[in-house]
Amino acid sequence: DDSEVNIDLEFVLPLWFKADSFALEDTMEIAFFEDADYVDKVSILLEVSNGLPLDIDFQVFFLDSAYNHVDSLFSEEYTPVISSAIIDPSTSLVTDPGFKTSLVEFTNEDMTNLEKVRYGIIRAGLKTPSDSNGDLLAVKLFTDYEIDFNLSVSIDIKANL
Repeated sequence: DDSEVNIDLEFVLPLWFKADSFALEDTMEIAFFEDADYVDKVSILLEVSNGLPLDIDFQVFFLDSAYNHVDSLFSEEYTPVISSAIIDPSTSLVTDPGFKTSLVEFTNEDMTNLEKVRYGIIRAGLKTPSDSNGDLLAVKLFTDYEIDFNLSVSIDIKANL
C-alpha cells in the first residue's frame, strides 16, 4: 500500500521569558574620513523610541583593518541604556515606549585617530526590566512591538577664506 497522510500543524504558544546579560552583535564595514584635517567636529545624535519590554544598552566599537580596538561611539561611563517600554502590570502589555536621546561629539583629534577605522561592531545588550524588589520580570514579545532609531550627523568643517 503506497497511500500516505501528510499533516501540517502550526502551534502558537505563549512564550514568556526573562533576560539578563543577553547580547546581539554584528560587524560591519565602516570608512571614516581618509583625511580628517579639514574636519573640526563631528556630532552624532541618536534618538531611540523603544517599544520593546527590554532595556537595551547600545554600543559601537571601532576596529582597524586587523580588527584591533581603536575607539567606541560612547565612552564607557556614558554608554546609553535605553529604558524598556512601560508595561501595564495587570496585562503585561506595553503601554508606552521608552525614549533615549544621546549626543556624541568627536573633535578633530578624535577624527584623526578614527582614520584607521575599517570595521564596527554594533552591540546591543538586552535585559528584561525588574520589579520593585529587583527581580527580573517575565515579558512576552508581540509582532506590533517596535523600536525606532533616528541617527543624525552634523559635521563642522574648517575652511580657509
